[in-house]
Order: sequence, then structure tokens, then C-alpha cells
Amino acid sequence: MLDLETALERVLSAIAPLPAETVLVPNAHGRVLAAEVTAPLDLPAFDNSAMDGFAVRAADLRDASGQNPVRLRCRERVAAGEVFASELLPGECVPISTGAALPAGADAVVMIEDTRPAKDTPGQVEFCAVAGPGENVRRRGEDVARGARVLPAGQRVGVGALALLAALGLREIKAARRPRIGLLATGSELLEPGQPVRRPLTFWHRQVCLYSC
Repeated sequence: MLDLETALERVLSAIAPLPAETVLVPNAHGRVLAAEVTAPLDLPAFDNSAMDGFAVRAADLRDASGQNPVRLRCRERVAAGEVFASELLPGECVPISTGAALPAGADAVVMIEDTRPAKDTPGQVEFCAVAGPGENVRRRGEDVARGARVLPAGQRVGVGALALLAALGLREIKAARRPRIGLLATGSELLEPGQPVRRPLTFWHRQVCLYSC
């Protein structure tokens, strides 16, 4: 009789890799990639806000502080999925949601906690903190650059990989075909499901039975 390790080695040595097949990404969980995946686009696909706040020109807030707030004229709000139609000019700010595209002309985002409405001038916002260029901004391609290898061939697609494939906008992948496995059970001690279990009546069993009774 072969030990387990030897038997497993013989079985695996007789197995050849299965051909690849196309699999839709929603059905790819648990599958093994047959080819590496490269990013067809940048992630993020555009400069966007990392938090709710105000898109600004950092140069406008060079001297801002709680004791010396800087006032900027407020433009129309930009929600996630929307694009600011024009360019942000000096002295202006734009309310912006997390994930929304950064307006042209803006180079920083100030969180709401560092601002307050100008009470005596409707339509203006007071900024109480300095903002550096790039602050609270997620740059285009910051997570994944277009053309970068993101998943190698041979990797099993888990939850994280599945989310990445979806974020990259991929519809399908190449995965190794799943093997078809057949089980052959032999032995006189085996029964079909639903059949009554037969136990041989031995002398020891008789003694236990009589004693128990």
C-alpha cells in the first residue's frame, strides 16, 4: 500500500493543466486566472476629492487661520458622479463630495470642519486653516496606473481581486477550466443512502445486549 504523500505525488504528476475558458467577472470568485490581468485604465480615473469639503486653490489660503480666516466666494456644489462645468477661479471655492472629480483650477480640498459660513455675506465661506497643494486629493492613477500588472496568472480570485476587477471595469477574464471529478467507492461495508445499517452480531455484542437488558 502506498503512503499518502507518494500516492498524491503520482496523481499530480499525471495531471496536465486544463485549457483556459472565458469567465464573466461576477462568476469569477474562486476561479484560477489563466492569464495575468493588466489595468485597462487608471484608478482613480481622475483627480477626485478624498472627503466632503470645499475644492479650493491652495494659494488662496496661504495665510488662513482661525484668527485670520480667508473668505472665498462659493460656487455650485459638485456631487459624486458629477463634473464641475467651468474652471475654478482665484477667490472661489466649490462644495464637493467624497469621490467627486476635482474641478479644473482647484488643487486642494479643505474639510468642512475647517470652514464656516460667512454670517454677514451670504454665498461666501470662511476658511480657518491653510491648505497645501494636493491636500485631501486622490490623484489619477494613484492606486493603479494604466497598463500595470494587477493580478498574476495562477492566482485564485478572492473577494479583493473580484472587487479590483470590477473597479477596473473588466467584464470577463481568462480562467483555468474547472476539473470534472469522479468518485468511485468500493467495499462490502458501504451502503447506498437510505439503506438500513447492518451490524454483525458477535458474541461480545450478545453479552452487552443481554447485560444491558
